[in-house]
Amino acid sequence: MKIQIIMLYIRTICLVLVLGLIIFIIYGFITCNQAKDTFFMNAEINKEQLVKDIKSTTENIIVTVDDYKDISFGELAYLIQSSSNKDTYIEATDSKGRTICTNNNCYPADFNQKGVISFEDFRSQLSDRDYNEIISYLEKEPVGKDKTRYILSCSRYNILSSGRIIPTELQILLTEKDNVWYIQNDIIKTYKLNKDIKKYTAENDFSLMDITVGAENSNELPLEFVKGNYSNFDNIKSVKNRISKKVDKEISKYSFGYFDYAYNKADTISFSSIETGNNNFKDYYIICVTYTESFNALEYAFDDLVKAFWFIIILFTVTGILISFISARTLKNQYALEEKRRQLTRGLAHDLKTPLFIIRGYAENLKNNIHTEKREHYAEKIIKQTEEMDIQIKTMLRFDKLQSSVRLNKTDFDLSQVLTEIISAYHPAPYTEIEDNITINADKEMMHHLITNLIDNAYQHTTDEKSIIIKLTANSLTVSNKAENIKKAYLKNLWEPYCTMDATRKNRNGLGLSIVKNIAEQHKFTCISEIKGDTITFGFSFTVVV
Repeated sequence: MKIQIIMLYIRTICLVLVLGLIIFIIYGFITCNQAKDTFFMNAEINKEQLVKDIKSTTENIIVTVDDYKDISFGELAYLIQSSSNKDTYIEATDSKGRTICTNNNCYPADFNQKGVISFEDFRSQLSDRDYNEIISYLEKEPVGKDKTRYILSCSRYNILSSGRIIPTELQILLTEKDNVWYIQNDIIKTYKLNKDIKKYTAENDFSLMDITVGAENSNELPLEFVKGNYSNFDNIKSVKNRISKKVDKEISKYSFGYFDYAYNKADTISFSSIETGNNNFKDYYIICVTYTESFNALEYAFDDLVKAFWFIIILFTVTGILISFISARTLKNQYALEEKRRQLTRGLAHDLKTPLFIIRGYAENLKNNIHTEKREHYAEKIIKQTEEMDIQIKTMLRFDKLQSSVRLNKTDFDLSQVLTEIISAYHPAPYTEIEDNITINADKEMMHHLITNLIDNAYQHTTDEKSIIIKLTANSLTVSNKAENIKKAYLKNLWEPYCTMDATRKNRNGLGLSIVKNIAEQHKFTCISEIKGDTITFGFSFTVVV
């Protein structure tokens, strides 16, 4: 049975966990799909806002040279870089397909003039020694109550027509948390960078001005940019290459596998009456803005999925254990009922076997005319055995009735008087200790059966009829007798049907104490059983009517 219960636990918990896993997969599928839908919606909103901002920015661009060779796109480059994140690629091209500006691993700087500082431009002008020294300064934790810390200032730079900012001087500053102006900080170290700006300029990209940091602005460069972690440009280029292989260019939403998605959309911005020089105007000036953003739904929902996974595992494991526990109890009860059924069958067979054997023997004697002078004796024996069988069957039927719901006909009556009347029918009479006027509220007829079965049990199992003692107090009634081979381990089982300490049974059906227990439980009385030496006591406790 233990093995079956263990297997029940294992099967139930495994089944519940599989169900939990299925629910988790469904939840994960729904979560990732919701994340995908949210991504596409937000990407569309971001693209629309970017186009709106670019249109507002480019309306202020004045073209002073034919073919737009003299256009400054500093603010446009700043806007595009500011609008991007690590998984976004934005590119602006002119009507001839030439790239005006794009986001990259750049920092959008507003050093009085708006533009972008490329990490490559920044890093290429520093030796490894200086670069590592700058990082070591910036990584130091703030100290003191004023939170004094080191910052990197772009103290001098050139800004190009494309919006690129080329640092020509860097400074390590010591600043406090409340410092706002450049002049409030202490200069710790200065790094002079390459001043040859020509190598950074292309045909349409020339230097507009050389600027030194002003007193009101520290031109701080963040540590994240200094470490080169300001964008995920290589990843987004890979995404763009995958998108370019798609045939339908009108598609804006792309799926790469189960969790990778991308949004790609190109919009054109047209302006009329743009000045082209010599007071002439061109009808249209067009900028094409391409917005690309990648997304991994699994990464986005990973934290929620991990929480959901452990929540489901714990919840369904506990649920599985509870179900297993309940099922195990049910299984134990089923085994107990099955054992009781087998015990009842064995008891019934045993009780009916002996009288049937006797009846058959006497009936055969009558048939074979053996000892014909004893014909009357045989008939009496047959009648006696059938009467005993009738009593046993009636006892069994009464026991079966008691096991079902019985409606009690309760009244107040004197228990001591009823007990005295029952005892008067027994010979030899047992020793009694009875208190007078013990009034209880119970079914009088059923209490008569209870007391009779208690006393009969004592007479059937005692080794000395004179040792039987009946006691009635204000809250209990007990019947004691001497018996052989008494074991305390038997006490609990003796209340069960067809259970006796005598293996031979000797026509005892073993239902007496079971009937006592059932009647007591129907009245919500408490059964009493105890062993002291060679004396065994059974009875019940009750509440008197005041």
